Amino acid sequence: MTCCPEEATLRCSTYLDNLIKQAQRRIRFRADVMLGFKRFRSAAITIEGIESMHCIRKGQSALALEGTAVLSILCVALFNR
Repeated sequence: MTCCPEEATLRCSTYLDNLIKQAQRRIRFRADVMLGFKRFRSAAITIEGIESMHCIRKGQSALALEGTAVLSILCVALFNR
C-alpha cells in the first residue's frame, strides 16, 4: 500500500536529520526575533534573504569568488530576481 517504487529503499539516519536541523538553526533564530510575518510572500522573501546571507558568510555561494567585492556579491544575491 505504499506509493514508492519497489526498487526504492527506505533509509533511516539520525545523522542526516541532525545535519538538516543544524543548517536551519541560524534561520530559525533570525526568524524568531521578528514578530511574525503577515503575508506568505513577504515571509518567503525574508527567509530567502536570511538563507542567502548565511550561505555567503559561510562561503557556500557560487558568488563567493576570490577577489570579488563583498558589496557586489550582496547586490547580486539580494536584488537579482
